[in-house]
Amino acid sequence: IFFRSYMWVFGPLFLFCAFWWVDNAAAFSAVAREAFHPVCPVWDENGYVMFCNCHGRFGNQAEEFLGALRFCQQHNRTCVLPHWVDFRHGKVLLTPFTDYFRLQPLQEFHKVVTMDDFMHHLAPSYWPPEERTLYCLYTHLECKLPLGNPTNTYWGNFDIEFRQFKNLPAQRITTKVRVLALGGSPGSFPVQKPNRILQKYLQWTPELTQRAKAAAPRVPFIGVHLRVGSDWVQACQNAEGHARYMASPQCLEAGEI
Repeated sequence: IFFRSYMWVFGPLFLFCAFWWVDNAAAFSAVAREAFHPVCPVWDENGYVMFCNCHGRFGNQAEEFLGALRFCQQHNRTCVLPHWVDFRHGKVLLTPFTDYFRLQPLQEFHKVVTMDDFMHHLAPSYWPPEERTLYCLYTHLECKLPLGNPTNTYWGNFDIEFRQFKNLPAQRITTKVRVLALGGSPGSFPVQKPNRILQKYLQWTPELTQRAKAAAPRVPFIGVHLRVGSDWVQACQNAEGHARYMASPQCLEAGEI
């Protein structure tokens, strides 16, 4: 009798939960695949591009990342997603890439792997400490690691110490260089015009999206990010003779920028 009463009360609840799960399983599956990406990434025989995205604050880093993403695509190498370099209260903090942006939209454009996954799962077997070389894409200057922060903090955070430093023009990159580790981003600031469209693959995480919605006004609005004040004036004054200089697209380009 007790069992029958139990099933009469809780049976419908169990059925409801079962039907609800069937209806929502696809959505949960998609979220799960992104939140819990493969813990053992497969080695890419075409190689990897790793870099310290250490120039400026978030805006500069984001623009340079778009160029770096295009660089990785052009060379058909997996992009090792760098940590973001944050400056808070006078200290350098490294924030994992996926704390800000979703992984799946980037994977729709090109091959990517997080820095943490690469160092934990791939580096021990394919990029041991004695093989860690820093490359420079220019040839007219001595290749060396920039001194000071945030560069030292960045590489030190992953226990990376380079044994060699080599100049390597982009046109001479081959698969013999399994990990193309660069001292800085191969992308430029400001971002080149053909690469601006890549920003559509940078989609905020659900957590940041919710925080933004909570803080945004409850009416339609347009957000515009401009470098104003002294940045605007000085960029335009000093842009003469340069194809690209800091915020110069605001002064030099006509039409949509």
